[in-house]
Amino acid sequence: MLGIGADGNWAEYVVARACTVVPVPGNDPKHPRLHPAAVATSTDAVLTPWHALKRVARVQPGQTVLIIGCGGLGSNAIQIAKHALEAGVVIAADIRQDSLALARKLGADYAVPPAELKVLRDEKGLVIDVVVDVVGIQASMDGAVELVKTGGTVVLIGQGQGTVSISPLAMGVKQVAVLGTFGGDYQDLEECLQAIEQGKVVPEVEERALDDCVQVVEELAAGRVRGRIALIPS
Repeated sequence: MLGIGADGNWAEYVVARACTVVPVPGNDPKHPRLHPAAVATSTDAVLTPWHALKRVARVQPGQTVLIIGCGGLGSNAIQIAKHALEAGVVIAADIRQDSLALARKLGADYAVPPAELKVLRDEKGLVIDVVVDVVGIQASMDGAVELVKTGGTVVLIGQGQGTVSISPLAMGVKQVAVLGTFGGDYQDLEECLQAIEQGKVVPEVEERALDDCVQVVEELAAGRVRGRIALIPS
């Protein structure tokens, strides 16, 4: 991956093998949805939750899906589950009120702080088929295993610091499948771009000048970036 496993990103031009690129539907840089910034960010911020929900969790229409963490990945996961995969109920959880407000706008049926999830589930009689943990810390994983139904699926996207442990007793008694996921493949990306073109997923992306890259990195390190930022050559 350019910029992570190999040098060659954050430049006006990038060299890549033809076999590693995916054509953009319509090939129109002025497309209102498939503009370059949206396409660039879709290769991570949309691709990752798409693969997690469709390929790994295999979400089916009508199922109930819980998304823990509503940042750049989680906000797209909400849209994918609700609008692309036609989940019956989508629940969003985050500690930030602004993220919960955004989650509701994006299609979440319920958006609450993590501490209120169990009460919500029990009061509404919700049976949670799939939990996607976009945070990846002990507290979020504990909540995911506790809240998912017996025989349900927990998918771990988040890569929080430290080690996450799972009780063998909890997994055995509930027969929960805990699955890991990372990125996606070419088919996933093609499907992501189609979903964006159709308006089913609208990635949150802020365009910034390439010359601002140092400031952008500082903002990322300080946790001041919620969605994704696309660096545009001036």
